[in-house]
Amino acid sequence: MKALTAALALVGAAGLLLGTPHVQPAHAADTEWKMHLVWVPTRQEVVSANKFVERVNARTGDKFKITAYTGGSLGVKDSDMLRILPPGNVIQITMLYTGYVARDAPDLAFALPEGVLSSAEDVVKALPVLDDIYEEGFQSWGVKYLGTLISPDKSINIYCKDEVNTLEELRTKKLRVWSKALLDSFAKIGVSGTIIPQNDMYIALQTGVVDCATYYPGAANTLSLQEVAPNWAFLSHYAVPIPLVVSQKAWDALPADVQAVMTEEADKLVKELADNFLAGNYEVAEGKKFDAKGGKQLEPFPEADQAAFTAAAIEVWEENATQLGGKLEANRKRLADVLGN
Repeated sequence: MKALTAALALVGAAGLLLGTPHVQPAHAADTEWKMHLVWVPTRQEVVSANKFVERVNARTGDKFKITAYTGGSLGVKDSDMLRILPPGNVIQITMLYTGYVARDAPDLAFALPEGVLSSAEDVVKALPVLDDIYEEGFQSWGVKYLGTLISPDKSINIYCKDEVNTLEELRTKKLRVWSKALLDSFAKIGVSGTIIPQNDMYIALQTGVVDCATYYPGAANTLSLQEVAPNWAFLSHYAVPIPLVVSQKAWDALPADVQAVMTEEADKLVKELADNFLAGNYEVAEGKKFDAKGGKQLEPFPEADQAAFTAAAIEVWEENATQLGGKLEANRKRLADVLGN
């Protein structure tokens, strides 16, 4: 063994003398952050997160690095996020659908529920007010808000095994929904809903637990929904505001120049995604892709049905705000004034 060690030392020394490149081991960044993402890698939310991570890492070099963990691989539940994120010792940054934190922060979860928008453009009107609501709400939990990222999907559609595009037909079906707000809104117009997580939705449709599902084109493609619910029709305008948030404690420990880079890149991405959302090109392309794989886009639900659903969603919004009171009621009034509801 000693002879081998000596021989290797001589080879190394010879290499240095002969000018052979000396390979240094890769160095970790001075500060490393973990980013939790609940979505699978094919989801557009993850695509957006990766864009942010890559841009920040490229600009900060060895000083700072974010690593994104998709599909909930860190074992963190979004419903516990406001309890896990603030200390900054498990994860330091996440993109969060606020509906998941309804238990701890109803003022954030129900700030702008599904179905209350009269047009896609309404979300742009609402964003400045949402910024204030989210910044204040997250701050009270020891979480810093960097901006709201809008998913490019912009509509609530009904996906069914059969051809269903009226409320009369939908009332004879069992419907999957993804939130309490949707459940209550459909109940007001006589539609029976069940909250089923997206990862269980395919099996629920395949086995007949439900006949139809609320969803949107881009995400429907990631689940191959055309295999179990190929018929789909537009019901309502929608926007998925997803705050980009970090642990305030972890943020305060960063150098000022790294903070500046993250702020700039967050602002840039917020604008890009808002423009993308308004253009609507992504959703159109995803709808065509869905149909090319066996789906069938039906005529939209009648305008009277669309109006009935929107009215029900607004009524549920008002009831929740009145019942829970406090910040939620004040926040709803601010947003309703902007939206004209």
